[in-house]
Amino acid sequence: MLYNRYYLLLLMALLSFGSCKKDCGISPAGCATEGPIRMRADNWQGLVKFDSALNAFVVRYAVPGTFDSVYYGVACGLPEALQSEGQKVEFSGNYRDHPGSGQILAAGSKYYALEITSASAR
Repeated sequence: MLYNRYYLLLLMALLSFGSCKKDCGISPAGCATEGPIRMRADNWQGLVKFDSALNAFVVRYAVPGTFDSVYYGVACGLPEALQSEGQKVEFSGNYRDHPGSGQILAAGSKYYALEITSASAR
């Protein structure tokens, strides 16, 4: 009987430790402060979306003059008041590499980590 309890407790401990996901170097909020800056946004206009695969808000920026280029910036530093699906924003910040959400994207679309330095509703 004592051995059964011991094995049960050991099994529960192993399952609880094994259930945690490994961190890939980017926080759940998309904050990536390491790596080169790929682009700088200066008063760009975008649309806030919620990416359920990443469990994070992203800022969708459609590149002017193109019909298929879209940057999805996994938002770091997006004010809580702007964290709403469909919210139009004007923002500035730094784009860095991000592994993406694993979703299949249209040609010309790319995920970045977006370190927001300023943002406001528009």
